[in-house]
Amino acid sequence: QVVTDAYIVSNADCEHAATYYYSCSCGDLGTETFEYGSPLGHDWHYEYLQAPEGEYYQNGTCSRCGEKEKTTIQSVNNLNFEVINEEEKTCQVTGYKEFYYDERDNYICIPKTWNDYKVTSIGKYAFKGHSSLSSIVIPDSVTSIGNYAFHCCSSLSSIVIPDSVTSIGDYAFDSCSYLSSVTIGNGVNSIGEYAFCGCTSLSSIIVKEGNTVYDSREDCNAIIRTSTNTLIAGCATTI
Repeated sequence: QVVTDAYIVSNADCEHAATYYYSCSCGDLGTETFEYGSPLGHDWHYEYLQAPEGEYYQNGTCSRCGEKEKTTIQSVNNLNFEVINEEEKTCQVTGYKEFYYDERDNYICIPKTWNDYKVTSIGKYAFKGHSSLSSIVIPDSVTSIGNYAFHCCSSLSSIVIPDSVTSIGDYAFDSCSYLSSVTIGNGVNSIGEYAFCGCTSLSSIIVKEGNTVYDSREDCNAIIRTSTNTLIAGCATTI
């Protein structure tokens, strides 16, 4: 059982140890093999998504072998919530527990409900400065995104705003420098001042067909387009 590259059959992978041929003292290869060492184990990288039925799930992909796994989950983050209206049983996301941080907080799925309260808003400053946040799923229970909600989320690459959202606050995505794609639902009728200011990678905003009001501001570094990519309005123009 000599462990050298001269006798190797296969390198270790995620689920198997390295395999070698038995060898003779004269140096000749045998026909039987033996394993040596340990499997590498999967190197999982996750994205967190919401199915049409409303369930949240995580898609895992191994960076070494490409194997995939899908797991249904209740929620993936340690978010903070605040009750908005006790009678209507509504609440808003106010942020996440930074002291409880792990890699999953880079891929946030906001739940539709929290302790029987409907999540209807992302509060102002909720994720401000969360520089590692790269992906977020906003449920169709949310109707508003507050001022500075994602200010300086410099790793956020794309955002899809569901049809349920009607308003996006001032500076909501200000200085999201990596943001390259924005899809706005057809329910949005108000986009606050400088909502996309400093989004230096953003070249266009796709607005879903059926949206009748577009409100863009100066310095948003973007043009507003429909889902068919036709020009609707330039910056600093309100229709």
